[in-house]
Amino acid sequence: MHPSRLSSDHWFWRKAPWLPAIVFLLGLALSGAAALVRQIDIDRDAENEFQLSTLRLSNEINRRFGVPIYGLNGLKSIYAVSTWATHVDCVVALVAGSLR
Repeated sequence: MHPSRLSSDHWFWRKAPWLPAIVFLLGLALSGAAALVRQIDIDRDAENEFQLSTLRLSNEINRRFGVPIYGLNGLKSIYAVSTWATHVDCVVALVAGSLR
């Protein structure tokens, strides 16, 4: 390199010693902002996925209770383990068709 070129570069860095710090801080701020935006997107996607899976599960539970065999099995289980459900209660629920 030519000596005059070297001295002019050296002169610039002597006149602007804060420039590397500003470039660093600007890059740090941009990286932090990008990470924050990405994290917000990830959180929103996770919340949407959770809501969708909750809705699917709720619909599946309602569907299964709507199928009579599952309702009958549930009624049989309640009668078997419950201390308050009597045979009459189970027959009334069965006759009423309210197996939900």
